Amino acid sequence: MRVDNSGNVFVTGASASNPNNANITTVKYNASGVQLGVHSFIYPGNGIDLGVQIVLDFIGNVIVTGCVDNGTQHFVTLKLTNNLVLSWSNVMPGNLSEGYSADTDNSGNIISVGYQNNGYGGSDIIVNKFSSSGTLTWQRKLSNPNPSNFAKARKVKTDAAGKIYVAADAQTGAT
Repeated sequence: MRVDNSGNVFVTGASASNPNNANITTVKYNASGVQLGVHSFIYPGNGIDLGVQIVLDFIGNVIVTGCVDNGTQHFVTLKLTNNLVLSWSNVMPGNLSEGYSADTDNSGNIISVGYQNNGYGGSDIIVNKFSSSGTLTWQRKLSNPNPSNFAKARKVKTDAAGKIYVAADAQTGAT
């Protein structure tokens, strides 16, 4: 949940049409609790799509990170306007990945973090940096020395100087 400078409240999660199919749903309420808008991100195929975290950039755009599932789970980052119109989306290719956290810097860039299955029974930390227009400017993958162990980024924050801080958890031996 996030609150903008006007007191509007934004929440994200999922809305289900049946037990096996849900879409990322983001809702905007005014300070009195009146619903002002809804956006559902519908990814092709049936599966549980979930908005995990929501943040607002410095001009009030809404950033959502989470996962979409069409038989394979993918890390997703969405940017919506303050009125919940989709500006862009990025669905990471690959198998079994999920976004856990996002933040923005003073230039309007978006940093999203999570994990991706590494193909050896474990997972790697993924850090994505997008321009405000949705271009992936860089991606970093941090692997566990033991590929059967997991490493997952759980939280990201940026500071006024543009430095990026990532909190993660990992099994013994992660770098």
